[in-house]
Amino acid sequence: MPAICLSIIIPVYNAEAFLKRCLDSILSQNIDNIEIICINDGSTDNSREVLDQYQVAYGPVITVINQPNKGVSAARNAGIDKATGQYIMFVDADDYLLPNTLKTGLSEVQEFDSDLTIFSTQHSTRNGKLHTNVTAKKQYNSPLACFKVLLDLDDLTFGSLWSKVYKKEIIKQHNLKLDPQLRLHEDACFNYCYLKKCTCVQTLPLVLYCYDISFSNTTCKFYGDVFFSCEKIHLDAIRDVCNFYAKQYCSENFTTILLERKLQVFSYNIVFQIYNLFRSRENKKYYHLTRLSQFANEQFPNWSYNLESGIPKIVGILSRHHLFILYLFLSLVFFVERNKKQKKIKNNYFL
Repeated sequence: MPAICLSIIIPVYNAEAFLKRCLDSILSQNIDNIEIICINDGSTDNSREVLDQYQVAYGPVITVINQPNKGVSAARNAGIDKATGQYIMFVDADDYLLPNTLKTGLSEVQEFDSDLTIFSTQHSTRNGKLHTNVTAKKQYNSPLACFKVLLDLDDLTFGSLWSKVYKKEIIKQHNLKLDPQLRLHEDACFNYCYLKKCTCVQTLPLVLYCYDISFSNTTCKFYGDVFFSCEKIHLDAIRDVCNFYAKQYCSENFTTILLERKLQVFSYNIVFQIYNLFRSRENKKYYHLTRLSQFANEQFPNWSYNLESGIPKIVGILSRHHLFILYLFLSLVFFVERNKKQKKIKNNYFL
């Protein structure tokens, strides 16, 4: 049996509805020297039965690990411990690979022998539309050059685990793991740690991975205390990677640019959390709004100046001077929004 080249790690939690699509998209790639490691993280639906069926049908290609529910990071860590391939790739159970792409992609990885390869992606939205995010073909051939990938890619492209191929040797040698305590930004924090160990990175225009956002509610959820703790760890990780490259390679200019860009992303993260707070059923909205504003000002005092137009800009202006007016404004906005939805539901019901 040939040596395993690629270990594909799939955390599975109540993924019965889309798990077959994910597995079939990998198994149909016409490539032999891969292993698929599925970690059933305490699913309460029929995910385990689906995995058992595929394990019987495809034998040693598929390894199934069953564990109590510990969270997605612990599941991925279990997959890393089990992996035997030269390279590692992470796939989410509700996503899938595009046809006839993996073999070509893996050839590119091996040809350049990159520590990290980042592919282009396709996004499937809730309304069924597909959007393609293509990255240019580019090679970063030194540790300092690798840092520049943070400037060339947007936060979602770099900050996610999917659509990337990692060298297992680097992960094992430096004992890199995902933090099981993090419920937000765990992918990005892992990638920052991994990037510091890289000497060569490449980005490719090959669209290999489809990220299906239609099953996700991450961007629509108010996280409360979880947001504060995870965002703080995420910001510390960004500052740490900037300090690392500044000290090691005298790259102050790059770090300044990166921190300015991260400030803008942080500003919109705060706004999204404020939106989600008013969409939620939380009773103490003014209390949480005050805490969000205080947290943002502690981390980046000028965060509210980075919001460019529309309601986000209004949120920024009011958060600086008139927090109670902001509370009244958003309460009115979402009261009108809810009434419109209820009216639409009633109209549809009586049609």
